[in-house]
Amino acid sequence: MHSHKDLRSSSVMLTIQILSIIFSILLALGLNDWKESRNNKQLALTTLRNLKDELGNNRKAIEAALRDQRIFMRSLENGVSQLNSGKEKALALPEINLPDVLTTAWETALVTKAMVYIDYDVILKLSEIYLQQKWLASLEDKVFQTILSPYSYEKKNSGNLAKSLYASLKNIMEVEGKLLAMYDITLKKIETITEQH
Repeated sequence: MHSHKDLRSSSVMLTIQILSIIFSILLALGLNDWKESRNNKQLALTTLRNLKDELGNNRKAIEAALRDQRIFMRSLENGVSQLNSGKEKALALPEINLPDVLTTAWETALVTKAMVYIDYDVILKLSEIYLQQKWLASLEDKVFQTILSPYSYEKKNSGNLAKSLYASLKNIMEVEGKLLAMYDITLKKIETITEQH
């Protein structure tokens, strides 16, 4: 027979072992949560750095395109003046530069669900930017459709083509101007966040 003292000692040992197991489980869960939280923060930072690079490159592309588009617009205005005066029968224009804006970092962030770990205000700004970029791409498509249509190659349609290009390019330049301002604000926000970590 076990004495009361032995039974008590066994109960204490069993309680210690149970508490030890519970503590080990809680510690493992805590470490796992800490590791997951650290990985999520790292994912968010990597995503923000990628977005910062992409937006910076898109900003440069739009700035370069705007310079070229201003030259194109002056040539277009001169060509229209010559057409209206009857001096020129066909419209001769320089090559038009429409920027290629990238969306790879944004799409990657959406696929990896990194946005869940990024500040909502930054996500809002980013979504507005990428929506504007999508709008810009649709306007650019319309310009290409206008330029490539068989109608645009007929000399008698040069005046209408010029007016259509002028209006379309003016819209594009307006969207590009908005994008530049949006890039500046968002890039500053992202830079502040990434510098803190």
